Amino acid sequence: MRYRLDEKRLPSALLGSSSESLEGQFGRLSVGIDELIAQFDRRIVAAEEAVAAVQAMRDAEKITICAAQRS
Repeated sequence: MRYRLDEKRLPSALLGSSSESLEGQFGRLSVGIDELIAQFDRRIVAAEEAVAAVQAMRDAEKITICAAQRS
């Protein structure tokens, strides 16, 4: 009875076809993960560059304000 309940919980469609090896599935998953990591890395670099640009503009603005106040 318990064996039948387990079959209902894990349908064979979720496990993939029997012709595919686990190694192949993990290989494709690994490639997908590597692609996602590369995308996140590019987005992180772009965000860090944007933050640096904003900080540089704020620093320049502060310098201009201080120079104007001294004059």
